[in-house]
Amino acid sequence: MRSCICLLIFLFTFNWMSLAISAFFREHAQPKRAILPPSKRYFSSPGQTVKRSNARDGFQQMVQIQECLQVSKDTEGFFSYEHTQGEEVCGLYLVGGPDQRVKLTLVDAAIGSDCDEEVIVFLDGWELNDNILPSVNDHLLPLADRVAEFCGPNRQPIQLISTQNNAMVQYKIKKPGHRFLLSVEYIPNPDPCNVLMSDTTGVFTFSNEGRARNCSITTLMFPAKFEVLGLSIGAKVTKRKEDREAEIGISSQCSQHGERDFLELGGSSYLSSSRLGTREAICGYQPQPLTKAMIILCDSSTVRLVSSGDYKNSVTVLVRAANEDDLENKNDVQMVCPDF
Repeated sequence: MRSCICLLIFLFTFNWMSLAISAFFREHAQPKRAILPPSKRYFSSPGQTVKRSNARDGFQQMVQIQECLQVSKDTEGFFSYEHTQGEEVCGLYLVGGPDQRVKLTLVDAAIGSDCDEEVIVFLDGWELNDNILPSVNDHLLPLADRVAEFCGPNRQPIQLISTQNNAMVQYKIKKPGHRFLLSVEYIPNPDPCNVLMSDTTGVFTFSNEGRARNCSITTLMFPAKFEVLGLSIGAKVTKRKEDREAEIGISSQCSQHGERDFLELGGSSYLSSSRLGTREAICGYQPQPLTKAMIILCDSSTVRLVSSGDYKNSVTVLVRAANEDDLENKNDVQMVCPDF
């Protein structure tokens, strides 16, 4: 296992987003059917080409979508696709920095009028094999409100601004020559909550701001090391800002004892922030770094702050790719997914 992990770590230091995630999709994706649920549909007359003239003038980049499953990191500009052959469902996966949102605009589209035959879908998040990231449990919006669909008669151009730093375009086009053009822009996110990591290291601070919401950090395709630098979660912490009397201590029995506020650390073999194959949950108050880090050996790793709204929770965590020295450190906690 150690040689496999070292190879993965090398890949991530050398353009990991384009190499490793593409490999992950080739191994796990089954793009033979539309997986997204029925959504809000926008219609126009049969055979009509829809165009927008008010796209952002400053864009210089023009990217041709050439792979059925294609990942783009941080690239703003126009993305174009023209169909040549095949009938599979394909996807363009977009990810920006942790403090950004993705703005998608359909600029031009020429597709058929039957929604069962040809369709373009914008999604607030990523989808792969029935798994949505961020998951339904971790997103403030219901799934139906996270999707915009372009197909059928009487359609209109669509636009979507994601809630977090990842979004995607899923499309099914069958007729050669049918095409679309869209613009991608990354805009500031003043309140990052769910983050898909697009780098191999980073320090993140999340807070529920006293509200009932879940926040998460999810990595893809590298063994991760999580170091909790400080946390204030659950019943041992007062909700009142002016009250500094808080008991210091960490519990690992939070969710098992019915606590509704906790920090979940773990991973899975599929794309999910809540359906974890291996996990550990902690809660309490500790302003200093924890003595033990967690090494997660899974395809996808997640740090997840679960909040009921009864307390003002916050956590700061260092996330980075694990190395060989981390695997030999007996002081840290190691968790392994069954099929890693």
